Amino acid sequence: MKSFVYAFHGFFETVRTQRNMRVHLCFAFYVILAGFVTHISKSEWAAVLVCIGLVTALECLNTALESLCDTVHP
Repeated sequence: MKSFVYAFHGFFETVRTQRNMRVHLCFAFYVILAGFVTHISKSEWAAVLVCIGLVTALECLNTALESLCDTVHP
């Protein structure tokens, strides 16, 4: 259970400190809204949500790697 707490803390820290993450989440909101407006199918929803999840996860990974590099070589 602690691992979920740490994961959510890291995610919210990324949202708080990284402008690009906020941009990604803003566009994800608009894509989801467009999906509701255009009535996309269940398989299209699955693809959209997988893509949003991948972009979000990779942005978190990128932030972690940047932080590690800044720590190792300021």
